[in-house]
Amino acid sequence: MEVILKLFFYMVCILLPLHMLMTHEFHRWQREQTVRRYGVVVHRFEALDDASEVIGSYCGAEIHRTVTFDGTRYEYFGVAPSGERRALRRDELYLDPGLLYVSRDES
Repeated sequence: MEVILKLFFYMVCILLPLHMLMTHEFHRWQREQTVRRYGVVVHRFEALDDASEVIGSYCGAEIHRTVTFDGTRYEYFGVAPSGERRALRRDELYLDPGLLYVSRDES
């Protein structure tokens, strides 16, 4: 009986952390897939992780050459009407008041 309990204990010590790690990675992968499938809409500039140099302005908002959101870097692509933010393709980021950025990552 003692041998069976030890075996059960060792299996739990190995399988529980493995299960937790796989669950964590699965949820992280799902979040990444959701962003890549539908694009990103950012309403506030402060939500961005980083922004490069300013290359212009549009409706009072500065246009940056590149911006980083959630670890993904996006390059400025152009201006999009506000109604088009619902039709974002994968790897696109819409920044209010209508700036469109595209990810050039090959991942």
